[in-house]
Amino acid sequence: MTSRPLEQLWCEIEASHKIEQTGWVRRLINPGATVPAYAAVACHGGARSIMIDIPILSMAGLRDLPITGGLSVALVPPLEGVPTGQRSLAVELEDAQFADVFNVFGADLVDGISRCAKVAEAIVLLLRRLERWQEFLNKATDGLSSSEVVGLFGELWVLRDILMPIGGVGSIESWTGAQRAPQDFVVPSVCAIEVKTSVARMLSQIRIHGERQLDDVGLACLFLVCLRLELDDEKGEDLNHIVGELRRLTVGAPEFSILLDRRLIQAGWTERHSHRYAQRRFRVAQRRFFRVDSRFPRLLSGELALGISEVEYQVELKACSACECDQSELISTLTGLQLGRISS
Repeated sequence: MTSRPLEQLWCEIEASHKIEQTGWVRRLINPGATVPAYAAVACHGGARSIMIDIPILSMAGLRDLPITGGLSVALVPPLEGVPTGQRSLAVELEDAQFADVFNVFGADLVDGISRCAKVAEAIVLLLRRLERWQEFLNKATDGLSSSEVVGLFGELWVLRDILMPIGGVGSIESWTGAQRAPQDFVVPSVCAIEVKTSVARMLSQIRIHGERQLDDVGLACLFLVCLRLELDDEKGEDLNHIVGELRRLTVGAPEFSILLDRRLIQAGWTERHSHRYAQRRFRVAQRRFFRVDSRFPRLLSGELALGISEVEYQVELKACSACECDQSELISTLTGLQLGRISS
């Protein structure tokens, strides 16, 4: 995490009375990091950017800077205070309508840069993160599909109704589904939860994506939570309501509030499309819980023939009765693992 939110730093710069007519005004974001990163605002036009200073000798690898929608990546003219032999590389927001997405992208970028031991590593990381920006942008532009709304609803329901009562707001750190991890919730070396959510008339089968989704190697436990939703205009709640509840729960913890917003955008939820999600109100009509272990029917990477990977298959839940448990067993197991202490 940065020492202060990016939005706060940009706003402080924009409110400054010392901004000149040309150039940029910038503030250090990550004091103490090996590779400094800066929040910057262009004096002419007010565009926001993230900057890092790189040696001129490293510029040979930046001859073909990536072109991506909504952003520009460029070497800026020499800035005052930048050591001789270095230039500033700026990732600038060009389209203000994506400011919310850029805030999340920028925080993710700075967190990565802050963990780099060398400038060369930071440059490679920046170029890789720009590929992820395009994914962010596509989600922000298109919004969530009907099936993605259902899937996200299920993950957020588990976060709010099962994990946060046990581990508090720190449980947000365990939400990895938004980052395309194999399981939806992971506490490293401790436990994982995979969530399957459906609006089918019967909760009788699930689809498994990849040989790692039900892999419990290195974990004390792996649970599968299966939810069946029904549309209910009277007693149901929409996706925005769950988002609002989670935001309310994190009001007193700014770091986790920022992390929640970051994960929401990574999952494809943004304010600009929220009106579309208000029209479908869901009720959790059925829930089933399974402890995934050697008795559970699954395919694991070690069991696949050489050359086979990223498999998808269907599991009939009637074949998993030996592994089925109730919600209280799931909660007591997670409580016994002291998730509140681990995730806080």
